[in-house]
Amino acid sequence: MRAAVIPGKTVELGKDWVGQTVNARFPLQQYLGGSDSTAVFLTQVPTGTKSKAAIKLVVASASDGDILVANWKRAAQLSHPHLLQVFDGGRCWLSGRELLYVVTEFADESLAQVLPHRALTASETDIMLRPTVSALGYLHDQGLIHGDLRPANVMAVGDQLKLSTDCVCGPGAAPKTLSNHYGAPELSSGQISPGTDIWNLGATLVESLTQHAPSSIGSAANLPKPYAEVASHCLVNDAARRWTIREVAAAIGMQPPVPRETAQPAPVKVEEVVDREPASSKLKPLVIALIAVAVVIAILLVVKGTHQQATPSAQTGATSATQAPAAETPAAPAAPAAPNGVVRRVLPTPSAGALRTIQGHIKVRMRLGVDPSGNVSEARFTSPGPSKYFSRLSMEAAKQWQFTPAAGSSREWNVLFEFTRRGVEAFPEPAHE
Repeated sequence: MRAAVIPGKTVELGKDWVGQTVNARFPLQQYLGGSDSTAVFLTQVPTGTKSKAAIKLVVASASDGDILVANWKRAAQLSHPHLLQVFDGGRCWLSGRELLYVVTEFADESLAQVLPHRALTASETDIMLRPTVSALGYLHDQGLIHGDLRPANVMAVGDQLKLSTDCVCGPGAAPKTLSNHYGAPELSSGQISPGTDIWNLGATLVESLTQHAPSSIGSAANLPKPYAEVASHCLVNDAARRWTIREVAAAIGMQPPVPRETAQPAPVKVEEVVDREPASSKLKPLVIALIAVAVVIAILLVVKGTHQQATPSAQTGATSATQAPAAETPAAPAAPAAPNGVVRRVLPTPSAGALRTIQGHIKVRMRLGVDPSGNVSEARFTSPGPSKYFSRLSMEAAKQWQFTPAAGSSREWNVLFEFTRRGVEAFPEPAHE
């Protein structure tokens, strides 16, 4: 079937499609962003679990569309803890247009949302790099190429770091032209290979540590060890002379994988860490991986405290702080009736790893509409703060608040949720028009 869209023609994709359904399976619930040729929406996978997912709608020519759909179908067969899961992909008709669609896991944040605020430390970079190398190693062992590795495609899903997968392709795929310094030199001559991923890995490494994409090979010279060496061997103009993913893994202390010609059919687990401590103090690789995952999500969710709003000098009706939990904590219990009109308060429950890395304060301000019975009838942000993760937790908690009934009248309350290393505080006060 030929695409109904003329290649190169600007197509308006966007918010007016909210409420429609793709192929009677995927409802377009919330517009998340896009461009003239793409639109991304929040959707739901029809599995009965109400799992959140993201659906990308794409304008493409008939020939390009066949390739993209084939790549998405192949990506849906991949299974790796650090690759975003692809649920489905194909063609659809929407508003009289034939489009392509791909449905993936929903990601809370991306590395690209953190780097404008601050660079990663060397230890944070190590934690980011290991799962990234693991995922690339898996793809390359499958004969596949990521094709678009950059900070925007390094994502946080729950407590895991994952790479996007809607761009995964084979070595024979047409190369994608990437902006800035993420376009490897060979793309200009129509070539793409695993070495292209290595170039992009080096560029991502430099930007993570400096907040700037590399302007030249010398950009890696001042990076801390071992990242200067890794980046310099990744950012080599000749793709054949770049390090392989196995050489990158060895340079950062990951277990050297079995050579490909003698490897078993199962993918190499390059995420297993070689501990540099004496044998008596070694942790099992699985434990190390779990610790790393908890910290990675915190890196992607937290920006510098200096970019947060100042702590209010005078707030009334403050609730007591919750101490940072040792593990994921259940929802906060209901508070007893309070003289300030709050009958039940529920605090957000971020992970302990996210709280430990907060610098300063993260604040989320909300306006709650309260019905005559004291239940929250509406919740909206007046200041969502810098992180989608913390704002989402705040919204989920705020909807569960209850206030003293006021028969025959509705009113509004302001609630400030303040996140620090110590825990979470809530500051409610009646809204005055």
